[in-house]
Amino acid sequence: MNTNTPEKRPLDTWSDYRDAVAGLLADTQTHFVVFDPDLAETGLESPQCAASLAALVRRASPGDAIRFLLRDPSHLERDCPRLMRILADFSHRFTVRVLRPEQIERVPESAFVIADGDNVVLRFHHAFPRGRVSRGDSPAAAELLALFETFWLEAEQGPTGAKPLGL
Repeated sequence: MNTNTPEKRPLDTWSDYRDAVAGLLADTQTHFVVFDPDLAETGLESPQCAASLAALVRRASPGDAIRFLLRDPSHLERDCPRLMRILADFSHRFTVRVLRPEQIERVPESAFVIADGDNVVLRFHHAFPRGRVSRGDSPAAAELLALFETFWLEAEQGPTGAKPLGL
């Protein structure tokens, strides 16, 4: 097989989607970007994915190794203690931002994960599992990353994992 040809395969079920995200994360070397409504279907809270995220944030070069852009952070704050712990411990390398209400009507209906600038897991519509995995597809990843960056700049700070001091 030609190594310059991107590998693409379809996703049809939530299980396929979560497995694709976990596989992509396990292979990530430098940076991991997530654009999702709330992370509820990503599987990132699983012990395996949490361990992979913690390992990534420890080994990646300086800067934001992990960035999540969400519509609603409630699921993360309420149901993801592993992710919140990693966020608290590595907030200098892991950032969460939340779309502003005026941004939500402009965002695409898709959800995606980008790893290392050329690997993508894309759901065509955020409410359904149907999508595709693309590995080695820099043009597709660049297009989605540009979209991510556009909304990232205007989004507001999301959860940091910091606990209130209670003073």
